[in-house]
Amino acid sequence: MDKSRTVRKDDVIDLKKLALALWRKIWLLIIVTVIGAIVGYLGTLIFVTPTYMSSFAVYVNNYNNDQQLNSVNSGDIATRSKIASTAADIARRHTVRQKAAEKMGFNDYKDITVKTSVDDTSSVLTVSVIIKDRQMVRSCAEAFSEVLKEETERVIEGSSMQIIDAPEDPEGRYAPSYGGNAIKIGLLALVLAAVIICILTVLDDTITSSKELKDHYKNPVIGMIPDMAGNGVKTSRKGGEKAYLLEADSPFQVQEAYNNLRTNIQYSLPASQCHVIGITSADRSEGKSTTAINLATAFANLDKKVVLIDGDLRLPTVASKLNIRQNPGLSNYLIGESGLKEIGRKCSVKNLYVIPSGNIPPEPTWLLQSDRMKQLLEELKKNMDYIFIDLPPATIVSDAKILSNDLSGYILAVRRGATHFKAVDEMTGSLEMADAKILGFVMTHEAGAKSRYYKGGKYGYYKKGYEYGYGHNQKNSKVPNRK
Repeated sequence: MDKSRTVRKDDVIDLKKLALALWRKIWLLIIVTVIGAIVGYLGTLIFVTPTYMSSFAVYVNNYNNDQQLNSVNSGDIATRSKIASTAADIARRHTVRQKAAEKMGFNDYKDITVKTSVDDTSSVLTVSVIIKDRQMVRSCAEAFSEVLKEETERVIEGSSMQIIDAPEDPEGRYAPSYGGNAIKIGLLALVLAAVIICILTVLDDTITSSKELKDHYKNPVIGMIPDMAGNGVKTSRKGGEKAYLLEADSPFQVQEAYNNLRTNIQYSLPASQCHVIGITSADRSEGKSTTAINLATAFANLDKKVVLIDGDLRLPTVASKLNIRQNPGLSNYLIGESGLKEIGRKCSVKNLYVIPSGNIPPEPTWLLQSDRMKQLLEELKKNMDYIFIDLPPATIVSDAKILSNDLSGYILAVRRGATHFKAVDEMTGSLEMADAKILGFVMTHEAGAKSRYYKGGKYGYYKKGYEYGYGHNQKNSKVPNRK
């Protein structure tokens, strides 16, 4: 048989996938940003002590105080600018702050923060004194100006300093900015959340769309089944099992999804013989059993004679989903306890017969590869058009691949957002080693299958025509009601 080996692209960061992941989590990003902003605001309010600032401006002169300030030339201005810069350096020294702190009675000069700026054109030095006490900040600035004047005139010979703008009481706090910190922390939280989402998206190898399957594997995607939960599809539940079954009143997109799958299978196989098709998946709960039931129903609706075999002899679900007796079944036939007529069941779908799993045996693998299994398939081929076998997950046990020589092909169910690439690699690799023919993938819970093409979009007009037009109310509807 032809091998369909996987072809993986080089590992690259898919920016479109990252953008989509961020968009899907936009609500989370908004919540994180708001919470971050609230935490930033409250944290600043509670844990950050406000500081207050009082500024003064001085004019630094290299002349004696009795000289006129306007008796200068351009060279004097450059000299004064240098002296003002030197005075700014002196103001930032801890010696001046320490003397000012002693004068104010502070325990530590580090309680005083000083900022300076020099206007090069006018030689004016602006000094800002910042402390945590609003009542004392003006006095502290005045004391600092006195100490700075003394130190500057002592260090720079022939210089003098005159106060232009005296210190004043602050109108409000200098820092912190509650709103500013809230915005910063909110944006930081947003960036961190976005980075985490991107990292998780890159590390996460779950399959999120049929396009990813097409891009990563040579095997075709032959079917896309929409997420039927909340899509108006009736469910069958018994013994804790739940299945979304194909009904006469199932939504148009669900019926069309299985019709398209059926058509693709028909084109993949010759029409002159009975075909045995196995449905498996990489893991549990990925839609293989529901796909097997509904696919068998879709073929039976074409007036084809179809039999559905529950070949999962470890965790059978077909009988419970169809509400039929499980015993006797396949296992009873394989050990010689029952005949073919005893294990076959009719169900509410015309032309569809079901062979349940029967009792769970201790050695399922041995039974499935026995001569009795081959005899059963050969006997069914004489009277049936299609035989569908619901098989165990291919990556968990070897039951699925041991029938490779007896099957026309495998259909691999992949659940969007749940199945991992690594599991699909293992599944396809295992089947290829058995020289199995893979017909293709069926993407279950496909979100895109119910959006653009079926909600008044590209084919919305045709949907209305086929759903409500010719033959819609005829008695010989192709999808029968289940009892």
